[in-house]
Amino acid sequence: TEHGKDVVCAIYLTVMGMGAFAIRPHLWVKVILPILVTLATTIASLVILFSIALGPQAHLFIKLSWPDWLAWTVAVLCVLVEVSVVNLIVLLVLFGQVQSDILRSILEEKGVIAALRDE
Repeated sequence: TEHGKDVVCAIYLTVMGMGAFAIRPHLWVKVILPILVTLATTIASLVILFSIALGPQAHLFIKLSWPDWLAWTVAVLCVLVEVSVVNLIVLLVLFGQVQSDILRSILEEKGVIAALRDE
C-alpha cells in the first residue's frame, strides 16, 4: 500500500540522516550547546516553578473546594506542564537554528551552495 511505502521511506531517510550526522563529528559541536542550554533551563524552571508556583496553585485549588490531596496532585502536574512548555519553547528556538546550521554545513560540504552561487 501507499502508506506502507511512506513509512518505509520515512524510516530509511531518518536512518540515513542519523548516519550522515554520526560520521561528521564537526556537526556534533553544533548540537551540544543547545542540549546543555535546554538541560539548564529545564532544571532552572523546575526549581523556580516548584518553589514559587506550586504553593499558590495548590492553595487556589483548595480555595475552590478541592480536596487537599487532589489540589496538591493537580498543582504538581500543572507545574510539570508549565516546565514542559518552557522547555519546548527553548528547545524549538535553539534547535531551529541548529537545523539550519547543520543543513548549511552539509550543503557546503557537498558543494551545493557553491553551485548555487555560480548560477
